[in-house]
Formats: sequence, structure tokens, C-alpha cells
Amino acid sequence: MTRKFFKITSVSRDDLKEIGFDVSKVDDEVMVRLARRLADDYCEQLFWGSLEIIAEDYCKIPRIWDSWFKGLGPLMLEKITGYRQTNFSSEDNYRDFVNAYENWWNSQPNSYRKEIYEQYNHI
Repeated sequence: MTRKFFKITSVSRDDLKEIGFDVSKVDDEVMVRLARRLADDYCEQLFWGSLEIIAEDYCKIPRIWDSWFKGLGPLMLEKITGYRQTNFSSEDNYRDFVNAYENWWNSQPNSYRKEIYEQYNHI
């Protein structure tokens, strides 16, 4: 996949006017400085946290470790979760086992899920 960038936002003199600033003597150089500082401030304070929340909760983009976990077979799931498929009813294609390992995985914090993913994928 090629790396492609998507613009997040921009700032204009009208934005400054909207919040009460006199922009009659604000030139392009000042606007460039303002835009750069806003971008730096945004990246330092909000960007990464907001990116995570919006990507996961709003856009429903799965984490790579969640996609990996969903593709694992029973033996690997047993190894990671400690649950044994044979301890669950075979009814409905071991649905209780599936529910148990999914609930276990979903109860782990992202940092731990990422750690497991990296451990088993030698990252």
C-alpha cells in the first residue's frame, strides 16, 4: 500500500475573526507561523490520542493484534488464554470456548494485547 497523506484541517483569517481578533494587519507570514504552531501543538497534545480513539471507536478500524487473534486456531488460542477447548461443550461448534477466549481477549488492555501479538510474531 502506498503512503498517502490526508489533510486534517487548515486555519484562516476568518477563523481568527470569528474569535474576536483584528486581522487587518495579519499577513501571510504570520498566518504560516500560526498554522505551524497550531500543527505542532495539535501533534504534541491531541493528535495521537485522538487518532486512536476516533480510528477505533468511530471508524471501527481493528487493531492489527485483534485481527491476528481472530485468525488463530484452537491450539494457539489454548496456549495464549490457558483455556482448553476440551473443557467446553462441543455443541454449536464449541461456541462456549469461542465466547470464553473472545471475552478473555477483549478484557485485556490494548498494551497487553499488543505485547502478546509482538511476542508471538517476533516483533
